[in-house]
Amino acid sequence: MNDILVSDILYGSYIRYDRMYEMTKYAFYGRSDSNNVNIFIDAYSIIRSLFKRGSALKVDDSFSIASCIINLAIHVRAYFETRHNVSSKVYIIYGGARNNQSILMYQPGYNEKNILMEDSNAFLKNLVKDNMEVVQLISQYLYDIFCVVNYNQEFITLSSHIIDRELKANTNNSVITPNIIYSKDQLSYQLVAFKPYTFLYRPKKSHANDNSWVVTKSTLFNAYRGGELKMKTTSYTSLDPKMISLFQAISGVRDRSIECILNARSSILLLEKLVNDGILINGYNESILYRSDVINNIQHKSINPEDIKNRFLSIDLNFQSNNHLNILDCTDSMKSIVNLYNPQEVRSINDQYFRKYPLDLNRV
Repeated sequence: MNDILVSDILYGSYIRYDRMYEMTKYAFYGRSDSNNVNIFIDAYSIIRSLFKRGSALKVDDSFSIASCIINLAIHVRAYFETRHNVSSKVYIIYGGARNNQSILMYQPGYNEKNILMEDSNAFLKNLVKDNMEVVQLISQYLYDIFCVVNYNQEFITLSSHIIDRELKANTNNSVITPNIIYSKDQLSYQLVAFKPYTFLYRPKKSHANDNSWVVTKSTLFNAYRGGELKMKTTSYTSLDPKMISLFQAISGVRDRSIECILNARSSILLLEKLVNDGILINGYNESILYRSDVINNIQHKSINPEDIKNRFLSIDLNFQSNNHLNILDCTDSMKSIVNLYNPQEVRSINDQYFRKYPLDLNRV
C-alpha cells in the first residue's frame, strides 16, 4: 500500500467553491437577511480520518495538521466573503468524546472504537495533540477565528453552547445569524434539528469528484439515510427532524460504537407507528427522560426499552447540553475564545512553524 501524506487526506475535506456555492444556494434559497454567518468546524471528525490510515500514513512535516486545519477555516470563511459578501466567525472545535461520565454512565462502551484506534497509535495521537495546541495558539491572533479543544466533550455539545451564547448575546437583533456546521460526524445532524437557522455542510470526496452535501431541517432524514447510511432508496417519512436522536438510539451510531438494534427502515416504521398510536409526539420526546410509561410502551421484540432510554440519554444533544457537569466543562472551555488580533504575531508564528505548509495569510 502506498503511503499517503497527512496533507492529502486533510485537503480531501475541503469542499470546492463551485460545490459549496450550489449547497449554499440550496440551503438559503438564494437569499439571506443576515450579513454574517457562524461557522463551526468539527476538527475531530476531520482529523479522525488520519487514524484510519494506520501505517499507510506519511507525516512529512510536524505541523502539517495544524496548517491544514487553519487553512480550512480560512478556506470556508473566504468563500462566504468572496462569493456572498458575508462576514463570519469561525470556531475550530476539537471534541474527543473521552471519559465523559455523563455519557459513560448510560453507555459504557461509548466511542470505544475511535478511542482504541487513537490509543494504539501513540505517535499520531501525540502529534494531533501538539498540532491542536498550535492551532489554539495562532487562532487567538487571527481575526474572528477561534479554537476550542476539549477531549472529554462532544463537538455538538460545545457547538451548542456557543450557538446558545451567540443567540443570547443578540436577543435584540431581529435577524438571526445562520450557523454552518462543517462536519463529517453523524451526531452533527442533531445540531440541524435542534438549533435555529442551522445547516450541515458534509464534506465528501470520491476520487476527483466532490460529492459533498448540505443538510437542512427538511432534508435531514433523507440526507442521513442516503448519505451516512448509504441507503439506495429512501421512502418519504413524516417524522419531525427533532426525532433524529431517538432514531439514532434505535438504528445505532457507527461513529460512536453504538450498534443498531433495528435497521434504519425498521426504525423509521417503528417510530411512525408510535407517533400514529399517540405513544410519542412527532417532535422532541422529552417525556422519555422522566416518564417510564412512555419508554415502556415502545414495544418491539428486538427492543429492551431501558436500553433505548440509555442510548438516547448518551447521545441526545438537549439532554447532554443541559447536564450540569457538561455546562461547567463547556463554560470553562469557552475561556479559549479570545480575540487578540495581531497580524505581526501571526506572521512570526507562520515563519516559525509553517515553512513547508504555510498559512494562507493572503486570504485572512
